[in-house]
Amino acid sequence: MRNLFAETLIRIVLIFRVCLQSYRKASKFGYIHDFIVLALISLVSYHSAFIAQASSISCASLSPVPPVYIAESQGEVFNVEIKISNIEDLQRCEFTIAYNSSLLDVVEVARENFFPLGTAFDFKNNRSYGYVTVNISASESGGPLSGSGILARLAFEVANAPITCIESVLKFDHIQLFNDNLELVDHKFVSAIFFWKSLQTKTPDEERSIDLYTQKRGKGLGEPGGSFKIGEVVNLTSCVTYANWPQQGLLVAFQVMNPLNETVLVLVTETGEDGIAYASFRIPQVSESIGNWTAISSVDIACEVVWDIATFQVGYRIGGETLPGNTHLTTEPFALYLILIVILTTSFVSARRIRKI
Repeated sequence: MRNLFAETLIRIVLIFRVCLQSYRKASKFGYIHDFIVLALISLVSYHSAFIAQASSISCASLSPVPPVYIAESQGEVFNVEIKISNIEDLQRCEFTIAYNSSLLDVVEVARENFFPLGTAFDFKNNRSYGYVTVNISASESGGPLSGSGILARLAFEVANAPITCIESVLKFDHIQLFNDNLELVDHKFVSAIFFWKSLQTKTPDEERSIDLYTQKRGKGLGEPGGSFKIGEVVNLTSCVTYANWPQQGLLVAFQVMNPLNETVLVLVTETGEDGIAYASFRIPQVSESIGNWTAISSVDIACEVVWDIATFQVGYRIGGETLPGNTHLTTEPFALYLILIVILTTSFVSARRIRKI
């Protein structure tokens, strides 16, 4: 109860500071209604701001959304969307995804919105060997397609529950993209990873390596990424090497989960000459952000999928101090913020009138 009272008090102080800043801006011009507008804008931004950035990809690419899924129970069904990006004049595509048939089964494969209605769509699920192959061809009247979108959606069911925690790769294989001249299109890809119950650290590979860290900490496999303040920008860096040599031009997936284990960010980017891929995002200024966050980054290196995990702590920011949150607050109705604005506005107006008297 004390923690709940303390965190609620901190939230009120934060809201008061936002409103006070808005009031100071508005009072320069002497218009109190400007304060109300600025306060509303500030609170909406405070409650929902989320900015994410990643470097661009040089060619066509295929990536799963989400790149990581954690299953909790046998019989659970989850979806993996296959996203295509930066494609030009795509006429036909074919790809295969291999999966562990002792753990998973494909229960549905559906065409998604990149190809329009009338598109030739076919798939084959080989449960015995654990792979599903998808073929999609644009209609002659529709012509080739360019841009980005979702090619297909695959629904997987957890067929068997392993006794211990385990991971399994949903691996891209045999990808073929054809343009309108039926010429193969150069492309890149990154595979997906399935986890049972919880994330697992990848067993170190003597040759293949990815190291995920933040601007504060986290260098080394599975090392924590440090502490951050609510509203702060987190810079994620993945260093990809093969036989200790930086790997340029590989597709790297980033996925970030908040303290409620909800995926709040999925980004796919490319390594540069130094073998490094970057992604960044701003921590939303909501109560659900307080606690332990988890970031995972994965890459396909020489026919194998490797990944690294970095956790980091997010706390409240009061002045120059960071106060960690040990409990999760329920989301208050937005009406509470409006009531606080009315109360604070009345207080400010009254104070100004008293000074004039």
